[in-house]
Amino acid sequence: MSTADSCLNGCAVMVSHDILKSLQKNKEIADSCQLKIARWTTLVVGILAMLLAFSCQDLLQLFYWSLACFIPTIVAPFILAVFGFRGTSRTAL
Repeated sequence: MSTADSCLNGCAVMVSHDILKSLQKNKEIADSCQLKIARWTTLVVGILAMLLAFSCQDLLQLFYWSLACFIPTIVAPFILAVFGFRGTSRTAL
């Protein structure tokens, strides 16, 4: 439960603070609006995670699917950064 709670909190903060602020560069977003977006993000991501967990019958298959999403998006740019490769976001994509 603690891990799931931490992941939901991290996702909500990324959506409400990082992604939303990068989309709205010129406008200042109120704290109350960011809080509402974080709450809705937590609710939506939590419901989607529950639906995925209930629909998947095999835990190992779910684990393989999570690794298939994690490795290309996190590990590859991390290794490039460790070896000192500096590029643009287009290079990472």
